[in-house]
Amino acid sequence: MTLDNLIIIGKNVKNVDLIEKSINDSTEIFLVDSDTTEESLLNHVKEKTYKSVAYFAHYQAPETHSITPDVTYDLASDKDALVNFWNKFDTSTVDYLGCSTLKNEVWKNTLKHLGEKTSKQFRASDDNTGNLKAGGDWVLESDGVNVKDLYFTEEINNWIGLLSKVALTTVQITASGDDGVWEGETESFVVKTTNTEELILDASADPVEDSVDFDLSKTHQDVDSIAENEIPYGIAPVITVTGDNPASVELGYAYTDAGATAEDVVDGDLTSSIVTDSTVDVTTAGTYTVTYTSTDKSDNTATATRTVTVVVTQSLYLKKGWNLVSFYVKPSDFSIENIFNEYPNEPEEIKGGVSYLLGGDRNTTLKVSETYWIKVSKSFTINVIGVVPEDVKQDLKRGLDPFNLTVDSIKNISTRLYLLTKDTTPPN
Repeated sequence: MTLDNLIIIGKNVKNVDLIEKSINDSTEIFLVDSDTTEESLLNHVKEKTYKSVAYFAHYQAPETHSITPDVTYDLASDKDALVNFWNKFDTSTVDYLGCSTLKNEVWKNTLKHLGEKTSKQFRASDDNTGNLKAGGDWVLESDGVNVKDLYFTEEINNWIGLLSKVALTTVQITASGDDGVWEGETESFVVKTTNTEELILDASADPVEDSVDFDLSKTHQDVDSIAENEIPYGIAPVITVTGDNPASVELGYAYTDAGATAEDVVDGDLTSSIVTDSTVDVTTAGTYTVTYTSTDKSDNTATATRTVTVVVTQSLYLKKGWNLVSFYVKPSDFSIENIFNEYPNEPEEIKGGVSYLLGGDRNTTLKVSETYWIKVSKSFTINVIGVVPEDVKQDLKRGLDPFNLTVDSIKNISTRLYLLTKDTTPPN
């Protein structure tokens, strides 16, 4: 039986019901509770094949590993036992979804060992994993892969949490002051967690007596990196350029930009407020930029760019035999291999600016405005796509020479120009 993905999640994860609702149709979920055994998990995956398996962990000890509550692996002495455990999963990829796993040398070495001994790909993160608003992301930096769409739907955005190394989901904050009563709304609390990490909670509390329980899943603070009494209002939005970058468009054709998205750790989705500045001129071949700018409510600004090239297509019909050819279009790759990529056994020979015989170095590059004698074994057309240099010069020799036109001469001509060729023998 083949399924796309499996995700293993502990029921003790805060707001696990929101995570369950966000699992996509291609992913099977296995919930681990206090009664789950390793044997029951392995029986569940027996005779099943997965493209990838994820372990969604809210907390992992720095030197031990426990997927089910009945078995704990010591990462120093039980590596081979852990290898045996993962070898019972028919999958090529295992994703450890947790915060800063790769920053722990013991875990880093363990995952490397698992990959070598199981021949599976083990992926993990070196920073906060979780909601962007909480200071995290779903990118596993070991391989640069974003697993958000692999396992989840957009509903995962409703889970405002991090898979932090801090094993708390709620804390109790005792009121300060002589009478022990909250005297109004408070915007920032500093508390100590069980592993002595300082945690800042950005939220308000209505006046209550004695204490208040605060749900950590509602905070959008970075547990590992934000210093005491510091709110992340100095973080600029993150802009993601969508579509091809670099992009290209044919000379004279309309250019439609694919746009970008913007997310801010405090203000959320800022895509609708992105300011786009484009220099693209489709009437002139060349390289241009599209700049995207996003500013949040705290005036933090981010920019991103896309490179757009307005290209020209020069079509050259080559007859069987010798052809006298010159190029006015300069492609990004002017090698013989690229120009004749659809014809691996062509050309048979080139004379002129270069000397080439079939079987020679196909990385040899050609030049704009050079004159070439090109011999082919059959008739066909090649399309050279690129830009026309601003200053195309042609050296005229005694006798008959092909002559190139500048971009100003051709920009308004609807029919592409190409040289008339003759089946003849090139001069010595």
